[in-house]
Amino acid sequence: MAPVLPGNDSTKSNKVTKPKKPLYSRASKACSSCRRQKTRCFPSSDSIACLRCASMSQVCSFEEDLLKRATDPDNSKENIIGCLPNLDQNGSFDIKQTVQPESQVFKLSPIAKMNLNIDRKLKTLESGVSQILGLLRREGLSLSEPAAVSLDDTNEVQTEFGVDSKFEHKQHQQARQGNYEPGLDQIRPTAYAEQEKNFDEITTYTDYNEVTLNPFGSKLDLSDIPSLGAAHSTFITSPFASFTQCVAIDNLPIPLSNLALPRDHSRNSGSEFFIAGSLSKPQAIELLSTFRERYGRWVSFAHHISTELLLDRIMSKCPLLLIVACSLSLKYSDPYIRKHAEKYLRQSLVKELNQNLMIMPQCLEFMQALVILSVYALTLSDESFSVDGWFLSGVALQQFITKERAGNLISDRAEGISEEFQRLTVYRLWNHLCLAHLVNSVLSGRISIINSLNLHSGRKVLDLPESTNFDGRMVAECSLQLIVCEFLNSQSASKEKSLQVARGELVKWLEQWSYLFEQPANQFVELGYHYGYFLVLFHWNFKKLQSETTDVIYPGIQDSSVIDRILDVADSVSMRSMLYHTEKVLDSINSVDNSSYFAFLSDQVHFICVYSALVMVRLLRVITNRDRISVESVNEDLNQVEISSLELTRKLDRCYKLSVRYKQVSVDENDIPQKYATAIQSALVETFPTVQLSKAWLTDDNLEEN
Repeated sequence: MAPVLPGNDSTKSNKVTKPKKPLYSRASKACSSCRRQKTRCFPSSDSIACLRCASMSQVCSFEEDLLKRATDPDNSKENIIGCLPNLDQNGSFDIKQTVQPESQVFKLSPIAKMNLNIDRKLKTLESGVSQILGLLRREGLSLSEPAAVSLDDTNEVQTEFGVDSKFEHKQHQQARQGNYEPGLDQIRPTAYAEQEKNFDEITTYTDYNEVTLNPFGSKLDLSDIPSLGAAHSTFITSPFASFTQCVAIDNLPIPLSNLALPRDHSRNSGSEFFIAGSLSKPQAIELLSTFRERYGRWVSFAHHISTELLLDRIMSKCPLLLIVACSLSLKYSDPYIRKHAEKYLRQSLVKELNQNLMIMPQCLEFMQALVILSVYALTLSDESFSVDGWFLSGVALQQFITKERAGNLISDRAEGISEEFQRLTVYRLWNHLCLAHLVNSVLSGRISIINSLNLHSGRKVLDLPESTNFDGRMVAECSLQLIVCEFLNSQSASKEKSLQVARGELVKWLEQWSYLFEQPANQFVELGYHYGYFLVLFHWNFKKLQSETTDVIYPGIQDSSVIDRILDVADSVSMRSMLYHTEKVLDSINSVDNSSYFAFLSDQVHFICVYSALVMVRLLRVITNRDRISVESVNEDLNQVEISSLELTRKLDRCYKLSVRYKQVSVDENDIPQKYATAIQSALVETFPTVQLSKAWLTDDNLEEN
């Protein structure tokens, strides 16, 4: 048999021909996803992504690399993978191959297209902000400075954003000329808190997606916290709520029906004016208008609602809020009105509060009234009526939780109030209630009903488009007060460990919120930080005293021995630190140059500053005694804190200056400012009778009402 030679046609008929598989050329470089999966990476025929990423609808690293280079202005003309990219509006690249004359369009995946759009918007925003900042720098302006001002014959400056004092205008002019450099403690002096609104137009943005639950260190994702306004799942599935769905209204117990269908406790708008004969309606409108200017931030009244309409709405919903507003504004009003209306307003306040305190649930206006009562409890109290800020803020928080859990706070809004502003008001109310309650808990040494979990719900106010820097400061102060409150109530067996935890939390807080210190209207965030740090050290030294003695320590009124014993056991490091923080508190409050603004500060701020001044006097007495004993003793005292006579005088001057400020704003010999002034001056005279305080700062300009 003849051999079959290669190429002989007879062999083709004896073989079975199989279809050839399409040949895929592997990519010259594998994408990131294929490399991680250790699989082959094949290019796609109609997509920039590889075949595997395109089939799985995921972003391919090829797309990311191309987008980065295509959207970069420096690389816009660069050949990419041997091609010239031309991005159209549909997110497609018209790639003109160098090896092919025809044009071929490669599509981006939907996810990559979305990322591209986001990147475009971010670059546009970045460019716009850069242009604005460049214009401001060229003009020598700051973000917080009015664009144009005009002086009139009064002590005010009319600006595009509101009214500034002449002192403020002078500061703005000095800043433009480079002669004024505001420090961290600089408080923007203004007659009313409402006049700072031009600073609040800049929304505060901060990274708060993850927070630490003090003091345990566990992490919390704020996205897991439900927003305020919607009904909570715990309320919807609660036995009370489920019971109301199974039983007719007539067969429900009254407390259950009130939770399911809250009763309307509003007053008839046509009823007799509640303070008729003692205060006329025009006078009430004037007092309410003053309240909006000086204290309106605590209740978040809508700016577009006139005072006349606001008064009618408050009268129909909650007269208590109007009584509280008028009572607070009465202090610095016309003496004639104060003389004839103060007593009747106080009686009306007691009556309305007693009538509404046990009603559950209440309207939002009632909770706003309790906020003011809690923040200004000392001012609104007298011998016949004592206001407990801790108790009332706790009641308001329970009212808020009851109303908010059912999801009624957002929907229950007045005519003309948008849902967005109502939501902002609700978040502000929650934060202000939390702050008032935490501050009063720390001041009085009582346990707070607020914990880390429900407090952090208020942080979501920073997500709202109308939120301001003031809202950011409220959130920061709430977080700070919670750290201090939890440290004071901690039951840790190791006092050193608890102090270490508290210091760590304070450091974290300072890192997160330190940018607020650099803003013109820091609203005493730094003051609160130094006060809180001092309390931590003071309480830690008390724990130290407890561990060193078996005596039962119980302070009685007018008994100052406990403070002296605590300071006696403090070492030099603690003494220096406590002295530093109390001094920073006084520096912050003394930097407020406007007497009107100083007078309208919250009762808590005033008390904190007076308390810091009194403790500083005690600290200086202990320090000087140690220095004297160390000089007389042969052995060196390790707890000695050296202080010169000049430094001592300067520190005492800070306390004396504060006492003079309270004398300036006092309107009655028995009011709170007068008592504060007397307390500080008495402590100075009794403790350092031979020290001659410098009065160089008491010039006519400083004593003059700004």
